[in-house]
Amino acid sequence: MADEATMRIDVVEMGKVAAAVAGIADECARCAELGAVATAAGDLPAGRWLQDLVAERRDDFVAHCQRLERTFRELSM
Repeated sequence: MADEATMRIDVVEMGKVAAAVAGIADECARCAELGAVATAAGDLPAGRWLQDLVAERRDDFVAHCQRLERTFRELSM
């Protein structure tokens, strides 16, 4: 029976995990392109409101992806 207080790490498997996590980070990095997308919903009050709402959500999403990318890059090292 294995000692429950010890843990073995398979270096090859850890390398595979790091590569997979780096791939996720690459996917997150692609989300930054959304930050350059301009919103245009018209010049009426409802259109301006919608435009501002979409821009705010877009910016929040891009910021979240940037945080995830940094985290995944750190994990993949």
